[in-house]
Amino acid sequence: MVGHVSSRVRCLWLSSDVPFPEHSGRMLYSAGLSGALAAAGVEVVALGIDDTGQSPPESCPVVWRPIEREPTPSLLRKVASRWPSSVFDRRTGPYRQALSAAIREGGWDVAVIDFLAMSWTMPILRAAGIPVVFASQNYESALRRDVLDVVSWRDPAKLPLMYDAFRVRRCERMLLTGSALVTAVTESDAAHFRREGATNVLVATPGYSGSRVHHRTISDATPRVAAVVGSLMWHVKRRNLQQFVEAADDILASAGIELRVVGATPPDFDPHQFSKARSVRFTGAVDSIDDQLTDVRVGVISERGGGGFKLKALDYVFHRVPMAVLDGSMDGLPLRPDVDYVRAASEDVLARRIVELIDDPAECQRMQASAFDRCAELFEWSTRGRLLKDEIEKLVYASHRVAACR
Repeated sequence: MVGHVSSRVRCLWLSSDVPFPEHSGRMLYSAGLSGALAAAGVEVVALGIDDTGQSPPESCPVVWRPIEREPTPSLLRKVASRWPSSVFDRRTGPYRQALSAAIREGGWDVAVIDFLAMSWTMPILRAAGIPVVFASQNYESALRRDVLDVVSWRDPAKLPLMYDAFRVRRCERMLLTGSALVTAVTESDAAHFRREGATNVLVATPGYSGSRVHHRTISDATPRVAAVVGSLMWHVKRRNLQQFVEAADDILASAGIELRVVGATPPDFDPHQFSKARSVRFTGAVDSIDDQLTDVRVGVISERGGGGFKLKALDYVFHRVPMAVLDGSMDGLPLRPDVDYVRAASEDVLARRIVELIDDPAECQRMQASAFDRCAELFEWSTRGRLLKDEIEKLVYASHRVAACR
């Protein structure tokens, strides 16, 4: 049960992974929000599966308890489970043991379920009487529908994806209706969550803790390079890239433009599937994207599937890289189409807009400055941490009042 009221709230943070190094938007958000909450004065102890063995930075205010990863379960066991595939992967024996030990330890005022993949912990936390906060990173039910829309019925993955989407929707509804507080990364996600039954929703758009380039000049001397930044670990992201390259490669290559793809790839990723693409160059995972963006004229966001807030947009904005964006990818950002970035409704049109923008260095320069100025004061993690702390303290106070009246 929840412990006595104390001067400092204790929070058990349940993450699918230890988010270091921060090679994906999901990890960036997990590390950023948990760290901001701890920096705001909440004692945060976090559990997560550790794939890399890399310790959090010394400045990290969260106490992370890493959990060993088990071998990937068989496909048959995944299909037979009531949990979606991503949830089943995290519902491991070592994680269940670590969670049980933490609950026996006691003294938790609140628990945060970080991402839908940790939804299996909800029944355990509720049985222990710990108030739950669901930190969402997407409207997952809609995301799965979007993914299904672009998968052909001839694709053997179609039916398994439909079944998994059904399980995802069931888990998301459980989290939205059973949590005392839900965080959303955009206002549109928050509106969807309220319609799905969430009664207490806080919008916590991502913050930005990376490098900020305070002056940059884009000229004819800047290489004719367009960049796609972001992890390709998720099959949806790889599908997005493939769709863009299929539509854009001839256009970009004919204009003498290099498409630089920057980000981690899974072990079984085969770049040779893009061997016929003349414009594409893969860098793989990099320790820092700073060097990769210094000689780029345009940053590209072309994602029909994936939903949510695009953290790579903040990388482009604060590195002063003007953006070319497929419609529907700027949710949560205060930027104006065709003023702060160029937009297009399809991948082939987007490729042509990229060529037009790269051929106009003066417009590149104006656009990057405009986007930077619009975002300069709006994406501080500390603000998100204080907002979340305030809402959690309200929950803790209310739960202690109820306990005192029993």
